[in-house]
Amino acid sequence: MTNKIYHYTECGLKNQFLINGFEIVETDYGPSVFIENVEGLHYAIARSIAEVQPHISGPEFKFVRKQMGLTQKKIGEIYGCDAQTVARWEKVGRINKPADHFIRYLFLGDPIKKSAEQLASSLPDVRKDIALELDGLDWGFESKDLDCAVA
Repeated sequence: MTNKIYHYTECGLKNQFLINGFEIVETDYGPSVFIENVEGLHYAIARSIAEVQPHISGPEFKFVRKQMGLTQKKIGEIYGCDAQTVARWEKVGRINKPADHFIRYLFLGDPIKKSAEQLASSLPDVRKDIALELDGLDWGFESKDLDCAVA
């Protein structure tokens, strides 16, 4: 392992940083990154997006949708729109509030017992980068405040 923070862009998002749970290894083709628990990491990223970000961007919407194993067509059927509308949400920098609340609720589900309004009111006003640290949770990674992680 390394003590450096790794900017994890391979997931398709620009704001993901790993504190640990990765190793930089030398290969015949140069340095490569080994992630210890990719599935757990992707679950933690999706959960952090749904719980932490004040608004979900198009790429984040796409990431959460894919984490749930849903197609654009299926999301459209559930939400009541066509697949092209979902594709447009994913290409735009910021999606509308109803779609934002919808994907959060769909991912987080009933166990948290929060309505979309409660969830929206509990979100911070400032957008954050997300740092993820490997730990003993079921999914392997936990989100941390990047400012605390760097310090």
